[in-house]
Amino acid sequence: MKGERRNFFWLLAITFLFLFAVIFNKAVLSYDTKIAHPFLSDKAVALFNSQNSTNKLNLQKTGWIKQGAEEEDMPIRWMNHFYDPNVGYGLPGYAPANVWANLGIAQMTYVGGDQTWQTAISAYVNGDEKRAFIALGHVLHLIEDMAVPAHTKIDIHPERDPYEEWVKQNVNSNYKTAGYVHINNIDQAFNSLAKYSNKYFFSEDTIKISNSERYKEIIENNKIYLVTNDDLGYSYKLVEKKSIVGNIKYPKFESCISGLQPNVST
Repeated sequence: MKGERRNFFWLLAITFLFLFAVIFNKAVLSYDTKIAHPFLSDKAVALFNSQNSTNKLNLQKTGWIKQGAEEEDMPIRWMNHFYDPNVGYGLPGYAPANVWANLGIAQMTYVGGDQTWQTAISAYVNGDEKRAFIALGHVLHLIEDMAVPAHTKIDIHPERDPYEEWVKQNVNSNYKTAGYVHINNIDQAFNSLAKYSNKYFFSEDTIKISNSERYKEIIENNKIYLVTNDDLGYSYKLVEKKSIVGNIKYPKFESCISGLQPNVST
């Protein structure tokens, strides 16, 4: 019986972890804990339920997942939500997100306590579903943050990040149909998402220091934009580029956020 419960919970986790990879085809977002995290949870539950004739998640379990996803941003847990996959670090003095997801003893010193991946699995196997789904929500929050360039480029915005403002107004956009993607372990989930957002996108304060050779320029309506092309064949318009008195400026960073969707599919 415990083996069956473990397998079911792992299947559920796979559904959630890679729902976010599909959303990349629309935009790489920064996630607001009261808006985007619940939104992603609802989408993931809908996907899981659509693929399973039995063991569907009810409103109570969905609520527990959303509760955990929101509570992971309690002070100061968020300091452990950063991870640069190129160097393996997070914020100085704090654990990178992929490590934080497994640091049960360290998490016990924070508000919210131990909400690790292992806690989620163990609680589910032992029949404590509320504990399991709340902990799963915490871990999903960390995975979601790996889709945010500011989190994978270690670019802190204490007041706000422009992506966060964008996603608040666009959570109801139409997203592509999602499906299951095979993974071998949770580290693969962290690294695949973190590497994607780090490699192909930049945050507000890393535009100038990002590898310029990775981004091409296009001209639309007499304006110059930087464009990124990923390995899947998608092209994304990122930001407007201007030359002001010989200096390169990016004054329209926020206005281009809505352009974070495929321009060209090859």
